[in-house]
Amino acid sequence: LDGLLLNCGFTSCFDFELTADIGLFDCLGLDLYHVWVAPDIAAVAATWNVLSEKLAVCAEVREQLEREQRPPTDAEDEQLTTGLLLEQWHEATCAQATPDGLEELS
Repeated sequence: LDGLLLNCGFTSCFDFELTADIGLFDCLGLDLYHVWVAPDIAAVAATWNVLSEKLAVCAEVREQLEREQRPPTDAEDEQLTTGLLLEQWHEATCAQATPDGLEELS
């Protein structure tokens, strides 16, 4: 076993994308929890994979704007705004625990 592929969702402590790895826990009758819960972030990026993708897009847009030395279009500005929100949240919760998650788990 090399590791587990787990894509947590930010809506609740039990929010995980169904994968073969998660199925292993189901087969063994084990509940899996996490405490990285943020409903406001889930509205923008529902899962870790979506969050990662949006952060990567934001970085690409920044690089392109810098390279082309131009202001962002409205769509790019929206991507940058979303990216900034997600970057700040990610940095603030790098321990992968939030007050909402800890409260829900208790």
